[in-house]
Amino acid sequence: MLANRWNLTNENVKNKANASYGNVSPGIKTTALTVYTTNSIPGFTNMFPISLSGNEVSSKAYQSLTPITVDFGGLVLGVSGENPFSTQPFTVANLGLQPLQTLSYGCTQNDVSDPDITYANATKAADGV
Repeated sequence: MLANRWNLTNENVKNKANASYGNVSPGIKTTALTVYTTNSIPGFTNMFPISLSGNEVSSKAYQSLTPITVDFGGLVLGVSGENPFSTQPFTVANLGLQPLQTLSYGCTQNDVSDPDITYANATKAADGV
């Protein structure tokens, strides 16, 4: 029996020009691997598909936002007697090994593809005031 073990614990994966997959980002990765063999028994296959999966982790802090943009739809603000309300969940996570600190964040009423987009700083002071 032939057994191979790939230990990728100390490997350093980087984006490479002309690679088949050029975006290296943390998270769960899956792919298929087909092992071809020389089979001397007629009627049996000479290929064996294997499913591979793993968790790619950044050695530094790596912020992840899911979904990337949040659209609160057509809320109309400033109408007397109306209380517009919308809830849109999102997740902010650190997919890296080092601590991540968010220093500020902002929001906009503009379309994110607008070249003259303006953001309002929505960051609260450290004391919560």
